[in-house]
Amino acid sequence: MEHVKQCLPTYVTQPSFVEMVSERFHKRVAGKTDYKSFSQRLKDRDIRVGMGGSASPPRTPLEQRIADAWREVLQTEVSDRDLDFFQLGGNSLQAAQLVSRFQDQFSVQVPMRRLYDSSTAAIAEMIIELQLQCEPSDGLDLLTELESLSDDEILLRLKELE
Repeated sequence: MEHVKQCLPTYVTQPSFVEMVSERFHKRVAGKTDYKSFSQRLKDRDIRVGMGGSASPPRTPLEQRIADAWREVLQTEVSDRDLDFFQLGGNSLQAAQLVSRFQDQFSVQVPMRRLYDSSTAAIAEMIIELQLQCEPSDGLDLLTELESLSDDEILLRLKELE
């Protein structure tokens, strides 16, 4: 496994390998193997193994929005701010869907390559950086306005945004 990780990019390798015993696969009514249900159980198991059994939940509203988008596209309940897209079970088609969603939601173009090997937290930081690059005057105006507000006023404005 270590040799594979050294030779291949992280987005191509799997977090673990699992021996599959065909007699344990769920069967459909017609007696055929239900690969879809097995695939989902295997994906959820791999994600839990990759997380070491404990998840680190999103810490900011932006991280939460990104995690929600990942859960919708990946159709899974697992969310961890420290895992990357492929560790959560994503593929290149789903990555393209996410890039499009981020463009619509945040008005920035997240490079697909960065999506492959960046965690939810890293994507959130990247989105903030990209937004500040796109609208430098708005970012400076916002910082100037925030400096003039008290902590209570900032909290009140944040609650209004939710």
